[in-house]
Amino acid sequence: KIECEIGDIWVSPSITTYIFKLADEADLSRISALSNKLAFAIKAHPIRVVSPIPGTALAGIEVPNEAREVVSLDDKLNDEEFKKLTGSLTILLGRDTKNNSRYVDLRKQICILMGGSTGSGKSNFFHSIFASLTGQYKPYELRFILADAKRIELVTYKDGPYLLWPVITRYEEILNAFTWCLAETDRRVAMMKSANFKTLEEYNEKVEE
Repeated sequence: KIECEIGDIWVSPSITTYIFKLADEADLSRISALSNKLAFAIKAHPIRVVSPIPGTALAGIEVPNEAREVVSLDDKLNDEEFKKLTGSLTILLGRDTKNNSRYVDLRKQICILMGGSTGSGKSNFFHSIFASLTGQYKPYELRFILADAKRIELVTYKDGPYLLWPVITRYEEILNAFTWCLAETDRRVAMMKSANFKTLEEYNEKVEE
């Protein structure tokens, strides 16, 4: 008994979002309160009510798809949109609720913390980060230091060409690696400061000239 007008339907790999406009904005809170009843009625759990959708006067109901679509990393790394971003530290996040590819520049992130239960996709996300970066650079341009305290998670990359040294599994060696990284950071900052550059990109461009 809530009057509304159905709008777009967004189909993404894991959820379908039904967009609608309410006749009375006062019903936004009523929609949110009905999420459990809606889930029971359509036999889909959990569903998510977004009211309003940020930046709009619309509301949406996100319903899990019966079968999730597999998002191929290979297709995305080879499409023109990603190739235009090559040359930065761009990583592929996946697809959003509108089924658009989403990317992020690693240089703009202070850190990335991944959390989730077993089987929720943490390892796959790490592999997509690694593949995104190695797809843009050659081994002589990019190096990784990988620490694997579980000793089984990163065995795939053992002795790979992009590793600065073999995958670290001992805690004391992890500490040594961080210490080396800090020293290397200080060395590069001092190097750029002496050359009057603020960023590594500016420094590399001048060196190439």
